[in-house]
Amino acid sequence: MVVVTISGPSGSGKSTVTKILAEKLKLPIHSAGRFFREKAKEKNMDIKDFMKVAPNDLHREADESIDFESKKGNVVIEGRLSGVMASVADLRIYVTASLEVRAKRIMDRGLSFEDAKVRIGDRDITDRSNYLKIYDIDTDNLKVYDLVINAEHFSAENVAEIIELALKLSSKL
Repeated sequence: MVVVTISGPSGSGKSTVTKILAEKLKLPIHSAGRFFREKAKEKNMDIKDFMKVAPNDLHREADESIDFESKKGNVVIEGRLSGVMASVADLRIYVTASLEVRAKRIMDRGLSFEDAKVRIGDRDITDRSNYLKIYDIDTDNLKVYDLVINAEHFSAENVAEIIELALKLSSKL
C-alpha cells in the first residue's frame, strides 16, 4: 500500500507531477484542487474569486476527504495542504518554484506574465490567510515534508522520477 502526498503553491507543477507519478505507479489521484475548481464552476466563479469567499466548511470538507483517502491507501493525493491533512502517507512531497517560473507556467492559461504574477501572488496570500485562519497552519513551514523539490530546473517528468526513486530508496515500493 502506497500513499504519496504532493503539495505546493499554485503553478509549481504539483498537478502535472501528480498525474505523471500516478501513471507510473498505476495509482488513482485524489485532488483537492479539482474539488475546489468543480465547486467554483458550480457557482460560475473564477477559482481565484471563489477561494476568497469559499466557506470554512467547504475547506474542511476538502481536507477531510484528503485524510479519508490517505487512510484507504494506494493513492497519490494532490493539494496545497495534502501533506498536512493526510494522517497516513509514505512520502510527503512539497514541489515549489519561484514566483516568476510559476507565472510563466500559468501564462498558458491565457494570462500575460504580469497578470499571472499578480494572480499567483494574490492566490498565495489568500491561501496562506485561509489556512492560518481555518487551521492555524503556516504554509511556509515545510517541516512536515519528507522531500522538498525546487522544480525550476527539472521537468515534471524528472520530478516524478525523483519521487519514485525516493519511494524505492525508502523501501516503500
